Amino acid sequence: MEVDLGKVTYLAPEVRALLLAAAATARRFGARFVVTRASPLSRRVLEELGMRRLTDALLSSGP
Repeated sequence: MEVDLGKVTYLAPEVRALLLAAAATARRFGARFVVTRASPLSRRVLEELGMRRLTDALLSSGP
């Protein structure tokens, strides 16, 4: 599963919880969970929540 955060400017608490649950579920079933095009702020928030250990990749915005 790939989640593209390219147009996200704010991660509401409900969205954070949803992403954590989706990442944990993907891991439990052996599926990949990748976050792409995360802004530096979104990436920092997700890293503080522990998403790094639940995702296959947590990628910053880029070319």
